[in-house]
Parts: sequence; structure tokens; C-alpha cells
Amino acid sequence: MAYSRITGTRHGADAIDYARGNGKGHNDKEVRNMVVSEVNMLPETVQPYEVQMKRYWNKASVKNKNQVRRVIQSFSRKELNPDKPEDIQKANEIGNEFARRAYPGHQAVVFTQIDGKSGLIHNHIIVNNVNMETLKGSVKNFVALVKNGSFLV
Repeated sequence: MAYSRITGTRHGADAIDYARGNGKGHNDKEVRNMVVSEVNMLPETVQPYEVQMKRYWNKASVKNKNQVRRVIQSFSRKELNPDKPEDIQKANEIGNEFARRAYPGHQAVVFTQIDGKSGLIHNHIIVNNVNMETLKGSVKNFVALVKNGSFLV
């Protein structure tokens, strides 16, 4: 089962910038992101992710303290092999589906990487904390969704 961690941050643009990477990846890897996909967003080549999310951050209540949720999903070699391009793509699809199902009505971008020390496939999923329809923030933590049965695999 994939390891997952979810945290919130008040600095959405910084979270996106970190996941995007600048220049080389970590640990002298040439490439940071192997696959990038979007949920309810245009590709970054059309408009930067932070610009698209900022539209909603600006409309949210001042009570909304976190701009984004940062989700890390890491897969063992037994689950997904970083040497197989199809497994890297599969990890991105898993992250994309997770974002769609766990955070409906929210924007998200999924960065799939293998540049960690271990070389394992992992996703950085940046989820806009502001719902596109209700403009409300404070997305429930995924653990709470699992406990109440709102998210079933």
C-alpha cells in the first residue's frame, strides 16, 4: 500500500514551485518530473498553475487559512517499478484519480517523480483548498474521508 502524507500550507504558489522544481531534480537527477497531469485545470503551458488557483484563493473567505493541501504518495518497488515507464504513468493516473475522488470540485496538479534518495516513484499532489463551486475552503483531511466512508477504493 502506498505511503501517503497530507499537509496544508498558506503558501500555495511556493508548494507548486517546489513540486515543479527548478532546473535539475534532487540527488543529481537530470529530470524532476516524469509525468505531470491536471484535475480541473489547464496545462501549465497555457497558464501557470498558481495563476489558475489564485483566482479561487482571491474569492475565498478570509477564514480560509490554507491555500492548498499537499499530498505525497510514495510507492514501493513491489508496487510500482521506477524502471518501467508504464509504472510511472500508472502512478500519475493513481494520483490523478485520488485527487478527483478525494477532492471533488477542486483543482489539483499531480507531479510524478523518481528523484528521491531511494529512487522510488512518488507523487506530489497539490490540491486547491478552495472549492470551485462553493468557494469554501477547509478541505477535509483524507483520513477523515476514509473514516466516514466518503472515499472508497
